Amino acid sequence: MRTFIIGSKELSCIILDTLFGAGHEVLGVFSRDTQVGMRVWHEMGHRSLAEEAEALNIPVYHEMKVNSDAALNLLSSLNLDVVYSCFWSEIFRQPVLDIPRLGVFNFHSALLPSYRGSRPIPWAMINGEARTGMTAHKMLPGIDNGPIAGSVSVEIGSNSSAKEVYDSVVSQCPGLVLSVTSKFSDASFKLTEQDEKNATYYPRGEPFARQLNAWWSEAQQDRFKRAFDFPPFKQAKSAPGPLNVNLGPQVYFVTSDGLPILEISKFKFDLKQNSIGSPRERKEIKNHLPPTTSPGIMLDSSAAGMYMIHDVLIGKGIQFISSAQVSPADIKTGWGCCQPYRHENGLLEIPAIRIKDEGDLNGLVKAAQRQCVQAHLDIFIHIQSTPAGLIGLTGIASNLDVSLIDINSIANHYNESNE
Repeated sequence: MRTFIIGSKELSCIILDTLFGAGHEVLGVFSRDTQVGMRVWHEMGHRSLAEEAEALNIPVYHEMKVNSDAALNLLSSLNLDVVYSCFWSEIFRQPVLDIPRLGVFNFHSALLPSYRGSRPIPWAMINGEARTGMTAHKMLPGIDNGPIAGSVSVEIGSNSSAKEVYDSVVSQCPGLVLSVTSKFSDASFKLTEQDEKNATYYPRGEPFARQLNAWWSEAQQDRFKRAFDFPPFKQAKSAPGPLNVNLGPQVYFVTSDGLPILEISKFKFDLKQNSIGSPRERKEIKNHLPPTTSPGIMLDSSAAGMYMIHDVLIGKGIQFISSAQVSPADIKTGWGCCQPYRHENGLLEIPAIRIKDEGDLNGLVKAAQRQCVQAHLDIFIHIQSTPAGLIGLTGIASNLDVSLIDINSIANHYNESNE
């Protein structure tokens, strides 16, 4: 078959070895080996696709943009049967996907349709999955969608590091490449459609900004640490300590008067889609952002899973949001639901608690003071506005022996702890 490789890291070299060893024509490769970010992989022992191809007298194209006119012209001129892709940073558009006779096939380090998107192996570890792997699928416009040609699966050990899991996955790929390639030699080969009902997606960015959450269980924290155990890359960061190191853990009322509001309930499109959105949708979000110099913003409904909004807000320099609202009844299942936490792509959330009256607040504070002593953690009670009929939050804080703090100070504390 007439093939072409667009990829990086050791897997791209495994694909090259397999194709060349099986007697297929490799008519060229797109390489990003000259990028600064690739140096660390080469230092870890990953071979260079460019060097391996050059040694076989195969043409190498450095820093070629796959959707550029130059790439389209080149690939169209080669009468290709199939293109293989792995660990590439661009989304392939339809004109490129239509060029090879059989299509463009990508190798994604997950068991699709689960864990589409960014950092699939760390996310599988963080979520406590028993297995992960590599999937070869025919690319469609979108992120890691398209029918499956084959996959390999490996176990995630209870003490495995991310590097150990990654190396285990890659070690299984020579067989996967050979299996998939042999199928293409048979004109009657069939692909398996991905079940969209089981699809999951994770956005770009380090999971939870690489910052531990003190309210996670020991098992969750252990999985999170191991998901970032991949030398020489950075490890997980500690959870923030007490806001006041001299006084130790305290209960705080958090005020947020004056935060600008983004009314996401008025958007007409699906904000929970498994992507970072289309250019039109992202532009609409930007157009609705209130003019502000504030580092934070309030949303009129929960932004859980709304990666498109998170991505736009981060791009605009927003450091934290307040979109989640919980009731005192919700807190009975655990205080973590109302304490500051990070969304999947690292955006800081400072939830608000709905308070009906002063009696409701008194009971909540007493429970918070007990939890503060028991967990040895700060407890933040964020009230977006003073409950009707109360004598004023400053007076209430004084009467209940609770400190009063502005929401910006909480955000600064969490973000500085993450630097």
